[in-house]
Order: sequence, then C-alpha cells, then structure tokens
Amino acid sequence: MKNELGKLPPQNIEAERAVLGACMIESGVYAKAARLIKAPGYFYKTAHQYIWRAFQSLALKKEPIDILTVTEEIRKFGNGILEEVGNAQYITSLTSFVNSGLNIEAHAAFVVEAYVKREIISASSNLLAKAYDEVQDPLEILSESLQRLQKVGKSLQTGRQTILSDVVVQVINEVDKSITSKKKLVETLTYGDPNIDEVIGGIRRGHPDLIILGGRPSMGKSLVSAIMLKRNAMAGFPGGLITTEMPAVQYVKRMMIGEAGGTLSLWELENTFVSTNQFRALTVGSGPLMELKRCPIYDEGGLDIEMVEVLASIWKEEYGIEFLVIDFLQHLRSSRGKNRNEEMGHISRALKSVAKKLSMPIVALSSLNRNSEHRGGDRRPTMADLRESGDIESDADVVWLLHRPGYYDKSDPMIELDIEHIFAKNRNGKTATVESKLDLKTARVPSSFTPIENTFIGNPTQAPF
Repeated sequence: MKNELGKLPPQNIEAERAVLGACMIESGVYAKAARLIKAPGYFYKTAHQYIWRAFQSLALKKEPIDILTVTEEIRKFGNGILEEVGNAQYITSLTSFVNSGLNIEAHAAFVVEAYVKREIISASSNLLAKAYDEVQDPLEILSESLQRLQKVGKSLQTGRQTILSDVVVQVINEVDKSITSKKKLVETLTYGDPNIDEVIGGIRRGHPDLIILGGRPSMGKSLVSAIMLKRNAMAGFPGGLITTEMPAVQYVKRMMIGEAGGTLSLWELENTFVSTNQFRALTVGSGPLMELKRCPIYDEGGLDIEMVEVLASIWKEEYGIEFLVIDFLQHLRSSRGKNRNEEMGHISRALKSVAKKLSMPIVALSSLNRNSEHRGGDRRPTMADLRESGDIESDADVVWLLHRPGYYDKSDPMIELDIEHIFAKNRNGKTATVESKLDLKTARVPSSFTPIENTFIGNPTQAPF
C-alpha cells in the first residue's frame, strides 16, 4: 500500500521470509533473532506478523518452533487467521528460502532497518500534521515527537553482553593506563568546594549519576549549586541550568558577587547600595563570567518533566553541556501518578533516565520536610527528611544534604559561616560529612578557609556495592 507521497513504505520481504524460515528449521535461532526483532509489528507483511506472534507464544511455553507447531498455534488465534496467513502451504514454503540459521542476525537487522524507517516516516507525518494545527502548543509537539523518535531509536538497541573475564582485563588495563599517565582513572567535575572534592572525589564526568542536593530553606542550596556551575564552567566544563526557583538574573547575581573579592553583599547589589570601588570590583571580577557562552539557563516555572529531557538534549547538542542543574525538584510537573508521591516517583525516575540517555550527571535541588526542625538536638537532616522521599532515595546515586549550625544557633558568631556537607548516600564512593565554610552574604567559599584540613563528623565509610 502506497503512502501519501505515492511511494511504498520501506520493507524487505525477502529478509522477513529468511528470518521466519530459519527459525523453523534450526533450533536456537529464534532467540538470536528475538534480540533484534522485539515485536510482530517489525514485520511489514501481515501474515509474517501472525507467524512471529506464534513464535513468541511457543517460546513462552517452551515448545519447539517448527512448521507443525506454528501452524497449530496460528489456528488457535481464531477463525480465518490461518487462511489469511496462507495456510500450512505458505508456512512450509518459508523454509525453502534459507538452508540454515547462519546469517540470522544479518537478516534480522534488515527487517529492523525497514521497520525503523517506516516508524520515522510515521512520526514525521504526525509531526507535520500537528505543526500545521494552529491550536497545538509547539513545545508539546516537540516533546511528543522527541519521545516517539527516541522510542524508535530503542529499536536499534540490541543490548550488550560480555564475559566477566573480559571486564576484569578491561579494568586492569584502565588502572594500568591511569598509573602510567598519572591521571585519574575517572575524570571528575568539582562540587564547587575543594574540601568536598578532596574527600568525596568530585562528580564523575560523563557518568549518568543523579545527585540530589537537599536542604531546608536558607541552607544555601541555590548558592552552592551556582558556585558549582560557575567553577566547572570556568574550568572548561559547561553546565546547563533549569531554575524554577528564581529568575536567571538573581541566580547569576550570586555568581557575580562571589567574584567581587568579598567586597559586595547580595543585599547591597539587590538594593543598588553599591560604591564606586564595589562596582569596579564587580565588573573586573565578572570579566571571566562574560566569557561563559556555553551555559544555557531556562527560568520559566511550571515545567513538565518531558520538557527537561527536550532542553537537556538540545543543550547537549548545541552547547556541549557536561552536566545539568535543576533548581528545584519539587517544582517539576508530571501527568503521571495518582498522588504527589507517585508523581515525584515518576519525575525522579525520568531524571535518572535522562542522565543515562545523555551520559551526564544531573544535580537536582530538593526541599526537605519539617521533621528535622522538630527533632531537637542539632537538627541535622537525614535522607528520610527528603520531601516525597521514597523514590528519590532509591533513584539517587548521591544524596547530598546541607546543614548550617549557625542558622539555628545565633549566640555563637564563630560558627556563622560553618556549613556541613552531609553525603548520606554515595553509590560509587564514600559517605561522609565534610565541614567547610560558606559566606551567604558575599556568595563565596572564603579563600582564607580553603583548602582546610578535612574534618569528618564520624568516620567516612566506603559505600557497599
């Protein structure tokens, strides 16, 4: 059947027949083909779709796949189906197209290629029709199209398998190369504070880690993420920012005053109480920031999780971002889930999926519930304090919590700048609490405090694998 362009859809009937025939004449061939052909719809010819469906049914029942069993299985599909296929005669004829299953993977690949092309045509036609519809939201069209094309792309993913001994050799070679070159085995991005990097080891560059940065209000989450974004970008590793918490200009102001040498506070900048000397320090210090042309920022509220994937994919392609910062998690929306907990569960899983697809870490800021406020004692937060936390805890590779003792104890001016970076979970490294300094007024990790001697509350422990 021809499409609207007057052309036959892509197809490879010869390859379809070869695949089906080989599966019926040689045991074990179906399993190889099924790694590539994942559904009956991969076949263009309707009769072949019924036959593959019979193969799947027989395989599930652990019954042999041959001419007789396939014919009987199709007969069970209902009246007229076997006749539509072409009866036993057509099923038998398929075995004459091949002599063995030797080339099954190559033939199956031809079937998959034709299927993918048909799906691309279908998705493009759907996109074209919606693009002409004046009432359709362009961002929704883009999001839906990207999801559909990514689903098509998965058809080309055949899965990987390897042998344990080969992986052991690979690891040994990587370690040997690291020792010889005197370079880190895994390249890392900075957490924004050298004290954290020295203890925790930095953020693994190119790894799909979901990092949750949590804290109660006024703990400095946005500032810590701004410093992290700035320092990585200035080192040549640009990141993208999605901020639904504050406008882009407020976020960037925090970066700028941090480069003013401690001469200017955020309050002074916001209220334009800036002296000539302070302005000079601000402009000179902000010079390097003006060169950061690969750090995109999106600051609209009410963002759907699907659009996060769209933005991240575009930014990865256009700007080459190495990581993504989201400020903050609870402001994202999803249409899935019967309640807020289920919705947040879908959002956290979706973020982990985006990290995997784009092979880059995602740092998502998260609010905490009020449990720590009522706990008494030092009010230090734990993973259980993450808001709608169940799925967030399990999906996260790193849970990083902030605690400022001076926020609760105003009687001791000596601890005003103290901040504890609590790594409550670290799937691929140490869990520890790192003490450091953070000046929220001047938006910087004061140089007079870094690098400091590593200080732990409790002993750092290696995370179990």
